[in-house]
Amino acid sequence: MKLIGVYSDPRRDNRRSIVSIAYALEFIPSVMTTKDGTNTPKAGDDAKEVIMVPLHEIGIKYKGGDWYADHLTILLDFKKLIAEESSVVREGELFEDIARSTCPSFS
Repeated sequence: MKLIGVYSDPRRDNRRSIVSIAYALEFIPSVMTTKDGTNTPKAGDDAKEVIMVPLHEIGIKYKGGDWYADHLTILLDFKKLIAEESSVVREGELFEDIARSTCPSFS
């Protein structure tokens, strides 16, 4: 687990002031366990849906209007983090795809 950042700009959510702490985790479906036993991420009460988005399309194909609040900023910070991290092995699902949650409070 790697800290991406702490996001506390009071303008980040027009409903109320929210602070989010974002972490990067490697998603390995074969090792993941979900409540329903499918090992597939599902949206919960804080998310509308979960989809996979190719990392290289974040900020290019998927821009500001595709994300809630400052989630694009968080994902761009993640891309910058892994580009600068020389010790990171740049392969596997974490770097091919990133889960996106279109939700009001998941950051």
